[in-house]
Amino acid sequence: MKKRKILSLCLAVLLLVMTGCGNKEEGGTSGILSGNTDGVQAEGRPAESNPNVVENAKGRFLESDVTMPETVDGVKAMERLEDGRIACFDGFSGMYISEDNGESFSMKQIAVMDEILKNQYYVSGAAIGKDGSLLIICYKEDGNLVIYVDKDGNEVSRFKEEQYMFTYSFLSDKRLVGGSSDGVYEINPENGSVTKLCDSKASVQYIKQVGDYLYLAGDTGIECYNLTAKSFEKDDVLEQFIKADLNYGNADSYPILICEGDTEDSMYVLSQQGLFRHVIKGSIMEEVIKGSLASMGSPAYYLSGMAFLDKENLLICYNGNLMKAYKYNPDISAIPEHELSVYSLRENGALRVAINLYQQANPDTYLNYEVGMTGMDGITREDAVRNLNTALLSGDGPDILVLDGLPIESYIEKGILMDLSADISAKNPSGSLYENITNSYKNDKGICAVPTFFAFHLCAGEDVSGIDNLTALADKVEDLRRENPEGNIVGSYLEKEIVTRLYDISSPGFIKEDGSIDKESLTNYLTQAKRIWDVESEDLDAEKVKQRAENSDYFAEMLGRDDWCSRVGMYDTGYMSGECRIIFGEEDSIAWGYTDVYSVFKTLNEEMDIRVLSGFSGNVFIPKTVMGVNASGSQKEVAADFVMSMLSKELQTEARNDGFPVNREAVAEQLEEYEPEETYGWTSSSDEDGNMIDLEIKWLDEAERARFETMLESLDTPAKLDENVKDTVIDVGADVLKGRMSVDEGVNEIVNRVQIYLAE
Repeated sequence: MKKRKILSLCLAVLLLVMTGCGNKEEGGTSGILSGNTDGVQAEGRPAESNPNVVENAKGRFLESDVTMPETVDGVKAMERLEDGRIACFDGFSGMYISEDNGESFSMKQIAVMDEILKNQYYVSGAAIGKDGSLLIICYKEDGNLVIYVDKDGNEVSRFKEEQYMFTYSFLSDKRLVGGSSDGVYEINPENGSVTKLCDSKASVQYIKQVGDYLYLAGDTGIECYNLTAKSFEKDDVLEQFIKADLNYGNADSYPILICEGDTEDSMYVLSQQGLFRHVIKGSIMEEVIKGSLASMGSPAYYLSGMAFLDKENLLICYNGNLMKAYKYNPDISAIPEHELSVYSLRENGALRVAINLYQQANPDTYLNYEVGMTGMDGITREDAVRNLNTALLSGDGPDILVLDGLPIESYIEKGILMDLSADISAKNPSGSLYENITNSYKNDKGICAVPTFFAFHLCAGEDVSGIDNLTALADKVEDLRRENPEGNIVGSYLEKEIVTRLYDISSPGFIKEDGSIDKESLTNYLTQAKRIWDVESEDLDAEKVKQRAENSDYFAEMLGRDDWCSRVGMYDTGYMSGECRIIFGEEDSIAWGYTDVYSVFKTLNEEMDIRVLSGFSGNVFIPKTVMGVNASGSQKEVAADFVMSMLSKELQTEARNDGFPVNREAVAEQLEEYEPEETYGWTSSSDEDGNMIDLEIKWLDEAERARFETMLESLDTPAKLDENVKDTVIDVGADVLKGRMSVDEGVNEIVNRVQIYLAE
């Protein structure tokens, strides 16, 4: 599996940095509040859906952008100093100080930064003391280099880490402590010697002092150590809240920040869920800022630092270089005036980003996001779809729908979805959208569903120009076997992988508009899939087949998709190593995919032959995050406006890990990120024998950019997204390839199952 190493982030371990904000005494009303019986106040909801919310309450924090110097690109630490100034340390440029509560920042001279920049040391972490002193941690293969700088910017000492620390922090008495795998150590900043301060139950990845207490956070939760009594104490409500929040955040980064509160016995906790106030050992977590109404709730942002200015103002740094200011407005309604419900079958990152952006731009609108299959409640896909259908047909369904995995054509035919033709036309006066994608569901009822992102299947290798359908692909695979009697041809090890890789491009051919199956086209699909598998299975290593079967579920979980084997990224470096002789599969990214294929051929000094791969029906693409508006909804105008916001350049640029944008300007901006032929990163992967393969990634040259854009323009047929039909075809198709039934028997089995499903 691949791990990208972008130049600017090479060898990085992203450690979140901390300080904080506050507003009210425990039990008061601040922002949107709600409660439950176990002491942790839950996500706020408008009053009509939560009886614990005070109706017509006033007061809410509003967010605005803060202009930072252009040289800021990787904030590693942020602190409000004892004299009231705000300090930010950037690992790529140095220390910045604000003397006007974040209105402006100026650079503070740190002498050692010249050496760090000249030698290209990677700064993996930092800590700032309340007096302005600074600790800089530089990554070294033979042990991290730690540099201690005094408040005037002069180097005091440097030393190699005696013991590896995940994080460092200055205490209020200016002692330096570090979190390690077995506890917290006090460190002498003059020479780096360490003394054990306390043990811990797990690795300490985050440390923050609040009053007499030191909070130690790690993968399993949080511990509270009393610095005066030199013993651990319990804070059940906080521990319960932090443990729940660990599951809410990103597994690759710690998702919380902690800071001192507005009273001696209070503290603030910041996470994706929002900003919460907690009286130490108190009975509640009081919601101050609702995460879904601010940037902290967006999966496009991670927390880099926070500084509390006063009770009504705070600063939060995101993604290492984005500073946001939060100001309390006592006159605005604490509860947004409009509430709309948004539904997706599975968690959708692009949708969360869109909700966050829309609510910031429209503070009077609250979007209540519901996920049909959370993975936490045992609800199956069939149950989730059945429940949704019941709600839609009764007129009580969600206002806005993400249609991925749902029977889109059936919803359109039954009039469940609103026509968005006029809205899309108004959004696209100058042709800024790929109309071949946005208009793909257009029929006599209008445009009732619109993809916001998309992917397509490509085929690359030596002389693939004649592969314009599935039969031609099977012919090519047989030709390659004759030229290469041994080893893999397409890089698959299981029958299910083949039928899965070929499903999306073939689905428009054998699934009719009413959802029923075209038996002739389905027969062709299974026939060609079996031809390809028969070739591939001629010389498979039995041990490698066993390993792939054992790792299949792991790959699916890690990549967040069951059809992981469809991704072209599984095969491009395999082409370099000889694990496959032709590349084909789904591509959904420029910087994280298409450039990899391009770079493989550059590395091999081969001319890249590449084309859109289709099955039987035109140039197929895979619609992603397909949006629709409930025609029976009570706020259709606002719902349509939200859907149109998802077609904007802003959203399509921020939610860039969800497919190619349908907005041309967003695609153009991505293509211009680097200079032609510029090296911008590396990919490392391992073959089935564990041998490492390194690939230098180069940006597309002008000719390849033009070819890529021509491919996007050529796409004209959406793949079918109904997951019930897909699972049926793949399960039965795998049995056909295994020889458990004939092609004809498989076709009849699929037709019968789909008929039963449609009848339900």
